[in-house]
Amino acid sequence: MTAILVAGLSLSACASVIRGTTEDVRVEVDPPDAAIASSTGLACAGIPCVMNVSRKTEFSVTATKTGYRSETVEVKTGISGAAWPALPATSSSAA
Repeated sequence: MTAILVAGLSLSACASVIRGTTEDVRVEVDPPDAAIASSTGLACAGIPCVMNVSRKTEFSVTATKTGYRSETVEVKTGISGAAWPALPATSSSAA
């Protein structure tokens, strides 16, 4: 069984004002009719599966189907790259 988290979580204090406090996480699995459940209590019967979760919540997603090995994926929060300003390149070499 293959579980893929298509949209991950990103967390930023500033982005909460603009993007809200929850995030849609889309889960795709193969086979597509596998049961999908999260450690937060959310569940889907096959794909498409979209779970709306708090941006601050780290959780796991498990896909199961009779005749297949179950697979669990951990979903971690992080800071979005867009939250960091672009910094100019600097050189540390001394002349």
